[in-house]
Amino acid sequence: MSFQDIGAVYQLLDQHCAERLSEDYGDGGDAKVVLRVRVDASLAETLQLAAANSSSGRVTATELT
Repeated sequence: MSFQDIGAVYQLLDQHCAERLSEDYGDGGDAKVVLRVRVDASLAETLQLAAANSSSGRVTATELT
């Protein structure tokens, strides 16, 4: 995600009781932020949709096992 979306995503993580595991910040012209979080499986899809909606689709999520 881009830096412009991070505040809204942090709020959504808190609302969905997600645990932040790591944050990686890129550099350069297309700097991105990659967050690794843990969230209850029953809330994962809702969180993913809320993040995409709040960012006009700029925020994407990938499930890790």
